[in-house]
Amino acid sequence: KLQATNGEDYLQGHENGAAELYHNGIKQCETSANGLAFPSGKGIDFSATSDNAGKDNELLNDYEEGVYQPTVVGGGGSWTTSSYRYLAYTKIGRLVHVSGYLNITADNSANGDVQVSLPFVASNSLSEASENGALALSLRGHNGSANLYNVTGAISSGQSYFEIVAVAGNGSHVWVGQEHCDSSFNLRVGGSYFTDS
Repeated sequence: KLQATNGEDYLQGHENGAAELYHNGIKQCETSANGLAFPSGKGIDFSATSDNAGKDNELLNDYEEGVYQPTVVGGGGSWTTSSYRYLAYTKIGRLVHVSGYLNITADNSANGDVQVSLPFVASNSLSEASENGALALSLRGHNGSANLYNVTGAISSGQSYFEIVAVAGNGSHVWVGQEHCDSSFNLRVGGSYFTDS
């Protein structure tokens, strides 16, 4: 253990365990079996770099990666996925990237707009809804009579899902629902969005 002249710890070492680093008596990081670990709310501080006028944070404090099984629902009811049921995600700070392929094979009394769940809730705190985003989508195998163009996964403030929006044959936009997809369709997904933490 190393202490400043006022008695505050600035470094602690534990036999067969962590080495802990303190600032003003508060633990900032420690070694772990996987490398360097940070307490909640702490991370890598990039405030020494030059800043854009719109910056509001320079602390990188989270990283996570994995897969999740999204739900596919409508205003009522749901759709069943099979064979290809998972999307991959990587979260770096507040930025979440999602990608993968979904094979929707059955309609469980679904109606209304298609909603596909996200791994994290979209941000609801950025200026002038700048958190509203879009995922690139490929929609195929749906109701062939539905002429849809420029298909996109629309993410709105504070939502835990994305909806499918497209341009119809007459140039107007439509929210894709059961009437466009019937009981089965395929989605290829890729893109990023922001969370609040």
